[in-house]
Amino acid sequence: MSTSGEGESDGKGTMADREMNTPLRRTLFEVEREKRWRIWSLFALLLGLAFVTLWVACLIVLGILRLTIPLVGGLSWLLSAPGVLTVLAAALVFSLVYWSLARVGARERLLRALHCRPLDPGDRYHERLANIVEEMRISTGAPRIECVVVRTVGFNAFAFSDLHGGGVIGVTEGTLARLSRQQLQAVVAHEFAHILSGSYVTVTVSCLLFGIYSSLADALDEATEGEAGSGASSVVFVASALRGWLWLMQLAAAVVNAALSRERESAADLAAVRYTRDPLALAEALRIIGRHPGGAGYIPEGLAPLCIRATGSSGRSAAAWRDTHPPLEERVTALLAVAGVAPRDFDRQAEQAAEDLLRREHWSPPPATTGLASRRPLAAAASLESVPATSVPS
Repeated sequence: MSTSGEGESDGKGTMADREMNTPLRRTLFEVEREKRWRIWSLFALLLGLAFVTLWVACLIVLGILRLTIPLVGGLSWLLSAPGVLTVLAAALVFSLVYWSLARVGARERLLRALHCRPLDPGDRYHERLANIVEEMRISTGAPRIECVVVRTVGFNAFAFSDLHGGGVIGVTEGTLARLSRQQLQAVVAHEFAHILSGSYVTVTVSCLLFGIYSSLADALDEATEGEAGSGASSVVFVASALRGWLWLMQLAAAVVNAALSRERESAADLAAVRYTRDPLALAEALRIIGRHPGGAGYIPEGLAPLCIRATGSSGRSAAAWRDTHPPLEERVTALLAVAGVAPRDFDRQAEQAAEDLLRREHWSPPPATTGLASRRPLAAAASLESVPATSVPS
């Protein structure tokens, strides 16, 4: 028979206990169902943006032609049901073609864009990363994972899908050199949370799809500059109008990506705590990542949703609603609440841990000596033994 005190402790667990007792992850069927729903939503968004873009472009072109050539009609047809259906069919064809082309060679294009390099088997920091990733993969039952590094002193980590059932986890050299094993394990667990939730596929596809607006905008800028000196005012006007509309579409896609990323980053932080059972390790890692003067490294703005750290503002500017990540301070505060640690105590412990880490991580034993060099100490010792004791200084 349990006592009343035991009953109270069972019914009034701490916040950390409640977080730790949360199921590790959802079932595979739930993950697949949500992934399919998100992918279809992305395609619907792409189709909607393509339809609106094509319809407005046709409207602008027909309006300009009607002003220059009064006999030209077509505006009434564009506003009718057959005109709308025709534009919708063209947008559907464009979306299907672009959807297929965007997924071809996705892994290689993302690796090049992020400046990734394979692991060096002779580097002990790379070996530690490979061991952590393999341990996490075995313990969580994740799919095959490829591990890469980025040669930059910036602090960041990312995960993306190869769209063929596997995943890629990347960590910058600055992160590898500065974080302890526990902190690096927490960062890797954060990336594994994206993989196990299936959200990394959605974000990978989103980053691949909506890059078209940046490329089209750049092409229109070049066309506008080239035609500005030739006096073709109508071409410049059309290109400028399309450029402005594409900027609006790019902004809309950025807002969708930002909302999706902010949600998934907070969820991945809590999931990483469940995998490692160490909320302070991830809080320390995020604190170091946020305060490091090296920044986040060179990450293209369109690929920021893949990373653990944002490359833009800190969430306090006027454009905070476009940020792809919550502010690091908020994420650290949420992790401290899970651990039940006050921010003041955490800062003091983190500073002491940083000093201990510098003394421990950056110490290495002297290199092993071979050949003649290895016999010199023995020869020196033998010479000392051959000298009379009275001639050896005390």
